[in-house]
Amino acid sequence: METKKFRDFYEYFDYLEINMNDDVKKLCKEYDVTFNHSGGGCIHLGMSLNEDYFLINPYTNDVSYEFENIKNDTYCIFGVDDFDGNYYYFNSTLEEGVKLIDYLRGE
Repeated sequence: METKKFRDFYEYFDYLEINMNDDVKKLCKEYDVTFNHSGGGCIHLGMSLNEDYFLINPYTNDVSYEFENIKNDTYCIFGVDDFDGNYYYFNSTLEEGVKLIDYLRGE
């Protein structure tokens, strides 16, 4: 299997957004979930909650940065840092976690 090469993160983001599962595209659009990178080659989905920003990644035994096969029922880790440097996270399917954060938004 040939590995696809990308010039930069932005080209990769474009590739992911075009080739992403249609149900995930719909979920991301409906709940304002975006692609982001936090530096060092790490890519995340992201979702804001007030002043905080959740990073979302597929998760099995460890965090994954591969989004080509993500689906609404993919098990993910949702993590956020607060202003005091504390880290909070929870695990859920992509769809359930996004809906929980949206519920916490009060929207």
